[in-house]
Amino acid sequence: MQLSITESEWSGWTNSQSEPKTTIYDIELNKKYVINVYHFKGYSNWEYVEYDEEIFSFEITEINYASIKIHTFQYLSASRTGSINLLSEDQDFRVSMIEPLTLKTLTMDAGWTFELKLI
Repeated sequence: MQLSITESEWSGWTNSQSEPKTTIYDIELNKKYVINVYHFKGYSNWEYVEYDEEIFSFEITEINYASIKIHTFQYLSASRTGSINLLSEDQDFRVSMIEPLTLKTLTMDAGWTFELKLI
């Protein structure tokens, strides 16, 4: 069993969106997977700063014959309808062989969508 993750960046400020990127991962229990990192350059409190921020990272906490359970290191919103729960504090999700899991960052004007599928 492997995990396919398709990530796409979106913005409400432009009509053109980035092309989705799919990566296949081997499944390992308790391994940290870092899927997306944003490199920030700019000013914060009147000082120039640069740092990396993990947008989506997780570890697999359970594996069985038809699903896996993941714990994310960020709050994300599970979405079946395309909506985003901006107040979500969810960090534990199940990915099943039957249905892909779609996770979204808790942002309004731009962000990332991640579709997880077991293959």
